[in-house]
Amino acid sequence: MTNYELSDNEIRKITDAKEIPYFKICKLISLELLKKPAYQREIDDHRVETICNYILSNFGKPSFIMGSIILSLRNKKLYIVDGLHRVWAINRIVNRGNSNMTHQKISVILLNNLDVSEEKKVFKYINLSLPVDKIIVHDDEIGIYVESVKNLINSKWQKFISKSDKFKIPNININKLINDLVERNLIKHKIENGEVFKADEYIDKILELNEYIGEKLKGSESNIFYSRHCKLDQLNNLPKNIIKCEATNPAFYLGLIPGNRWVDFIFTKETF
Repeated sequence: MTNYELSDNEIRKITDAKEIPYFKICKLISLELLKKPAYQREIDDHRVETICNYILSNFGKPSFIMGSIILSLRNKKLYIVDGLHRVWAINRIVNRGNSNMTHQKISVILLNNLDVSEEKKVFKYINLSLPVDKIIVHDDEIGIYVESVKNLINSKWQKFISKSDKFKIPNININKLINDLVERNLIKHKIENGEVFKADEYIDKILELNEYIGEKLKGSESNIFYSRHCKLDQLNNLPKNIIKCEATNPAFYLGLIPGNRWVDFIFTKETF
């Protein structure tokens, strides 16, 4: 398959005109230059047909309204951030041979130089008040977050990694940690709901939680805090374990919480 790209001239025409003719939408889709991004749900055929009927029945009437579509220009291709079903309805109308509609135009808001994570932010913010589907999360995307967590542990806290299932505080089993993050959907849920878009943001939250736990464990109510999250027989070892955790920079306070319970609170450390 030929990997087509939009020419600079085509991009300039869209940018200057701020609209695209229906026939051009059809052509761009056929050349895979106008695409549905992977983070959106599959196209609802019934919804597409409803929009088709609306356009054909109402076009030319004073009450006819067709909102702008939002496209993102990325790697010389256009990705539909908002207006997916409108675009597919227009494509269907043209392919059905409605020749009187081919030169009609729809207005376009064109976004430049966004990466996929930034596109997701726009998509989510646009639809905050609407009952839209969640952002789709693929396994390879989750893998990026998993690798980032692994890199964090290996680069900063390698001395606390244990390969044994019977590890002692403040050590952790990194395979069990990753399993908890993936199997309990603690990464996927945050991406789907637009709470995190980049792996770096996820790592920042883990580091924030690590500092927060350290502050609580060294504070005046450390016994109450620790007793709430750990077994009581571990309380006597807290001062000694804090010294172990602070033998590295940054300190590994996360390792003081058994059973990886802290992973549930990466984004809600205040309720921990």
